[in-house]
Amino acid sequence: MKILAVDTSSPTIALGYSDETQHMFVNYAGSRNHSAVLAPLIRTLLSFVKVQVSDIDIFACGIGPGGLTGLRVGIATVQGMAIAHEKKVLPVVSSQALAMNLSSWSGEIVIARKARSGYVYMSCYHDNECILKPSIYAISQAREKILSFKKPMVLGDAKSLFADVAELAPRYLENVRAENLVEIARSSPEDALISPELLEPLYLQKSIAEINFEKRQSFSS
Repeated sequence: MKILAVDTSSPTIALGYSDETQHMFVNYAGSRNHSAVLAPLIRTLLSFVKVQVSDIDIFACGIGPGGLTGLRVGIATVQGMAIAHEKKVLPVVSSQALAMNLSSWSGEIVIARKARSGYVYMSCYHDNECILKPSIYAISQAREKILSFKKPMVLGDAKSLFADVAELAPRYLENVRAENLVEIARSSPEDALISPELLEPLYLQKSIAEINFEKRQSFSS
């Protein structure tokens, strides 16, 4: 099975390819934005492993939570490839893939990522199970949740907000790893695959543009 995996939920791009004989994983953390880098990275990766886009069996794509601008770049890129070759896609919750960086931790793995000012995206995993689905919390609410856990470790770019109530994961574990996306893809049932047209970011809050649009609508009415 040939798997191409992409996650653009953070400033770092996670990109991976895997089949029965070869595996290659790339994490790009350069200064250029995702829209300028992702497509060339994919072309370079597939050229190196001597595989065509049409050969891919499963396109796995991180859907967040995370930065919507980056997510849309990854999702649109995967959609374009999958639609062109009539393939289905696997949506992957990015926080699930990120939690796998701490698979050896025996307690709760709390993923805390920056959202709008005063809020965080938070989810929690334990024994390879999601015990708190990704949602958006005020920082005070997130602290209360974390305090209710027995042995939490916090991972994510908002982890420093909770240094006084939980252990913090090492910095080198901060980014989604492409190998985790591939592992999720390999273990997912076939009915988890969806049509690429249905692939969309995991929206947990309205974008600023949406809020401004609603404000204008209310003023005009």
